[in-house]
Amino acid sequence: MLRVGAGCNPVVATDPGVSLKILKTFKCIEVEGTWWLVADMRLQCYDGAWWGYAVYAGVMGGLFTVGLPVTISVILWRHRHVLGEAATVAKWGFLYEVRACVCWGCWVCVWRRA
Repeated sequence: MLRVGAGCNPVVATDPGVSLKILKTFKCIEVEGTWWLVADMRLQCYDGAWWGYAVYAGVMGGLFTVGLPVTISVILWRHRHVLGEAATVAKWGFLYEVRACVCWGCWVCVWRRA
């Protein structure tokens, strides 16, 4: 079923951008023997402050970047036989109804940046 809507599911719309930001925490380059964070060259990688950010980003990456899609997949798999029923559409339809809207372009932007 295709619905044309003014907005997108915020989870689908923000997932690529948030995942990209999380992964940028781990992108470091070596300059004259010292590792620096590419996203902010004022921050040195692999020091005490960076490890704090890295742990946080790792947890958020696990929960948001991996955990959210897996959770959505499990929900849809468990309800796969009743996805067309009105009660299921009312409760879980936002996860699987395709909406033709501007937000799908955000996926393209993330893949171009990666």
